[in-house]
Amino acid sequence: MIICNSCGTPLSDGLTFCIECGAAVPNRQPATRAAESTIELKAPAISNALPANTWDDYLSNTAPQTIGSGSDSGLTAATAPPPRKTAAPKIVMLVIGGAIVAVLATIAILTSRSRSSATSPDSVASSLQSAIQSGRLVTLSNDDAYSCFFRLKSLDPQHKDLTEVKSRVLPQLRALGDEVFRRRVTTALELITERDWTIALHAYEWAHALEAGDRSIEARWKYAGGHLARLQGRRDESQNSLYAATQLDPSWACPQNDLGYAYATSKKYSDAIPFYQRAINLQADWDIPYNNMGTAYYYLRNFDTAEAWYRRALEVNSQWATPHAWLGSIYENKKLKEAAVQEYQTALNLYNPSRDRINTPELETKINSLKE
Repeated sequence: MIICNSCGTPLSDGLTFCIECGAAVPNRQPATRAAESTIELKAPAISNALPANTWDDYLSNTAPQTIGSGSDSGLTAATAPPPRKTAAPKIVMLVIGGAIVAVLATIAILTSRSRSSATSPDSVASSLQSAIQSGRLVTLSNDDAYSCFFRLKSLDPQHKDLTEVKSRVLPQLRALGDEVFRRRVTTALELITERDWTIALHAYEWAHALEAGDRSIEARWKYAGGHLARLQGRRDESQNSLYAATQLDPSWACPQNDLGYAYATSKKYSDAIPFYQRAINLQADWDIPYNNMGTAYYYLRNFDTAEAWYRRALEVNSQWATPHAWLGSIYENKKLKEAAVQEYQTALNLYNPSRDRINTPELETKINSLKE
């Protein structure tokens, strides 16, 4: 007799598997026949208890049971061997996996070739010429002529198209940037947007790449960059760029005035005054530096000098509302109510939203308050 090591069930000699738990029976010498005959076998704990006391008897006496309803496999519960692992699924998976890898590799190669073709110097040069031909010099898109030019320059710094386009685009680039600068002279600074300054920056950056030795072009590139930095909150960079513009082109009034304005916005009013004066000396018919000079003295609490500068601004442009609003504030500070009301009212009458940054409801409130 053999005892199952897993569940302790007594087993007859010759069994390979335990009839109780199915565990493999170790190969041991059988016990004595006398002892074996006195032991009653237990029925296995499965449905349809096995009547035989040996595995061979069970196989010879038990009716076969088909596995699964309607199965035509020919296997029975009594005769079906344990499921055997087959390599076929692994082979199939390997084949499928290999096919997928091959497809992905092909796609990667085609994509790489497509990208290589699209980014080849000649392809980018063709895109550059197309953008110039259609007038898309600086549109702030990835396919405008500006972007194509610098992309081509990074791929092939000696490409012939980099120099051949100069005569075609340089006048247009200067015109694009100068349009923004013209607006700076005639409209309120706050009305010139970040997009406007970016267009001017790109136009003159490209112009500088085509004509690197032209200091006036470089000055305008730095000037546009200074205003873009100002709008983006990079104050130090803004002042440095504007200062560079004043050094590159000392004859240009705009950077002189705007560098003064940069100091004034930092409440360095005394530092702003010399730059306003240089701007006035360079362009005496530009009204903005006069008004800015008056504002610097206003915040320094020198009202008489401020008034004189506002009057000079009005001599240049009598239809400008902003100096009248400042004069009204000066007279209000001096307790000259009637004069203040008159200047405030004149400012309201002349107000032009494209030129003046005046809080008109506030002026109306001041007028009503001073009249009481």
